[in-house]
Amino acid sequence: MDAKNKSSYEDSSESSNYLKEKNISEPQEKGPIAGILKLFFAEARKADRTSYSKSTLNSIRGLNSDFKSARGFDIINDSEFTEASKVFGARCVELKRQGLAKVELTPPICGEDLEKLYECGVFNVNR
Repeated sequence: MDAKNKSSYEDSSESSNYLKEKNISEPQEKGPIAGILKLFFAEARKADRTSYSKSTLNSIRGLNSDFKSARGFDIINDSEFTEASKVFGARCVELKRQGLAKVELTPPICGEDLEKLYECGVFNVNR
């Protein structure tokens, strides 16, 4: 695969670090990738060895679009990835049990700031 077609999965530091840590060369076939994802979902931790939040784990799994475009397969729906998806689901349940599934919402924009945005033309639909 040439450099311009590399997916962000291949470029991401998390996947590279995980593969290096496990002394695994980057697989090209569905079966080995499914096995690695299964282990990764079970073992994924931050550098300080604490668990990722559920939303972060969901973001990592969001690399599915990169797999689709770079490799031509779906890590969520293809049958080879069923076991990895089960591990992912179980890990999400565990993270929720640990209180790591909370979503922290940012406060809504205040009325004064919203008014300024309309006045300066940021929300001008007639451009």
